Amino acid sequence: MENEKSSTHDRELIITRRLNAPVELVWEVWTKPEHIAKWWGPTGFTNTITTMDVEPGGTWELVMHGPDGKDYQNKSVFKEVVPFEKIVFQHFAPNFVTTVEFEAQGDKTFLKWHMLFESAEQMIRIVKSNNAAEGLKQNVDKLSVYLKEVKTSGYAPVNGLKMYYEIHGSGEMPLLLIHGGGSTIETSFGNILPKLAAFTKIIAVELQAHGRTSDRDTPESFTQDADDVAALLRHLKVGKANVLGFSDGGCTTMQLAGRHPELVNKIVVVASNYTRAGMIDGFFDMMENASLDNMPAPLKEAYLKVNPDPNGLQTMFNKDRERRRTFTDWPQSDLTRIQAPTLIMSGDQDVIKTEHIVEISHLIPTARLVILPGIHGALLGEICTNKPHSRQPEVTALLVREFLAE
Repeated sequence: MENEKSSTHDRELIITRRLNAPVELVWEVWTKPEHIAKWWGPTGFTNTITTMDVEPGGTWELVMHGPDGKDYQNKSVFKEVVPFEKIVFQHFAPNFVTTVEFEAQGDKTFLKWHMLFESAEQMIRIVKSNNAAEGLKQNVDKLSVYLKEVKTSGYAPVNGLKMYYEIHGSGEMPLLLIHGGGSTIETSFGNILPKLAAFTKIIAVELQAHGRTSDRDTPESFTQDADDVAALLRHLKVGKANVLGFSDGGCTTMQLAGRHPELVNKIVVVASNYTRAGMIDGFFDMMENASLDNMPAPLKEAYLKVNPDPNGLQTMFNKDRERRRTFTDWPQSDLTRIQAPTLIMSGDQDVIKTEHIVEISHLIPTARLVILPGIHGALLGEICTNKPHSRQPEVTALLVREFLAE
């Protein structure tokens, strides 16, 4: 090995980096053109990929658009592809071979990026004329940043459902987000999710009959939602997670913490109840008369954007309404059994009575309480109640970050 190394050291560039992302995610952003187009190249470059067949003998053709306004044609052929371990490709004009090795290290990935030129003279010429060493470093820097921002998504087979989920950002202990009734990931968390993903890995889910998740021939229940989320975490091989739930999603979060404590590290419950008396006066009268016609337009539009099925929208509405209309009080033991450190949050003009929020914070043994000015969901920037230029989502994200770090 030493002889081989000594014979090539004067014509190779090598950079290594420990990336704060699991190898599965790093591999995906390296091998999917929709991802690599967003981070490839030195600072200031953008890309148009015309062909990318990541298999031995497959071609990779792209145009790199430089900050100087010039276009740079690139063509390579893949020589070796070992999933989650290695990619080797031959680049033409100039000719060099790049080997990228991926080593899984828990939730992180050790990356080794090696460029081998035909001669020392060629390497010196390219390094000097193109500042290749600095460009390679900038490329890895861009990859590191992109891994913090990237979203991946999928469907999990869960208790008769095809459950939709998204993964954002990176980190060892994920924060699971559970949306409110009638909602999608985007409507409940679209404004705050990027702020949360800036400091932790996010898993966002859509529950039965909501958004992109399928339905089954059973009513909705908070206990079943909790069991579905637990099954999703096991499917994703997540041993333990922090959980933030909003409104109906907060009810699911409390049930999850009580029914599956082994999966839960800490929970954040935003604007949720455990008794009928905890809702504002007139709430259940409103639910008796609720129809799809008076469902908030942003929620209807958001559902149809991700699932253009009017019948599915009606089904979601009917099941959500029925669950709320027939809500029965939980025993206090459903809350007193929760052992996970808990942060309770609500607005001072929420649909949950402030005294009920305080009561919940007293019943959960380890609970802390935050009440911010605003109506239902405003502290998250929820789509129906978000105020333009409001910094409440930023404040909430900071409070959540401090709570999770304690």
